[in-house]
Amino acid sequence: MDMDISNTTLNDKEFAKGVWGLALLRGVLLVIFGFMTVIWPHITFYVLSLLFAIYVLLAGAFNLGGGVASIAKGGAWFLRSVLGLFQLGIGVWLLRNDIIVKLSTFAIFVGLVFLIQGIVELVESIANKDLGHRGLLGFTGVIGIIAGVILIRYPISSGLAFTWVIGVYGLIVGTMTIVMAMNLRHIAKYGVSKDKK
Repeated sequence: MDMDISNTTLNDKEFAKGVWGLALLRGVLLVIFGFMTVIWPHITFYVLSLLFAIYVLLAGAFNLGGGVASIAKGGAWFLRSVLGLFQLGIGVWLLRNDIIVKLSTFAIFVGLVFLIQGIVELVESIANKDLGHRGLLGFTGVIGIIAGVILIRYPISSGLAFTWVIGVYGLIVGTMTIVMAMNLRHIAKYGVSKDKK
């Protein structure tokens, strides 16, 4: 999940109103990306790199926006902002160079995105005791770190294994992002009850 969804931002009804739809879109796109990769493992490299570039651009925009919106609230706004800028840079680079990028280079880029994103999410879940989805965010962070390490360590050991790693990641993390988006939608409508603060 590529947004700052700590309890400090979840308590902000206006923030939730502004981002729940984008979070839902991002989660749905990630699930579609993962599903396509799993059921179509021999997807062409061009299509795969294009889909990932679009995903990482969207994730970067979410992270940068979430980081900027969280400045006044403290927390991991700086990490989120840097992650967003990194993802935007990778997305733009992939869109400009998708034809000439080798599979091994692409796998390393995907691994770096997953790894750094996972580290940010895990740090957030550990450092912020008031995190609204602390366990869920920490779990997705661990998944991102594992997927990132696998892709960086074995970038071209098997093209099929590569697509399975990113496909399973997309399905798991995308589904969790949709769950968090639905929680944000609930908060946008009803706010956060006092016993959850």
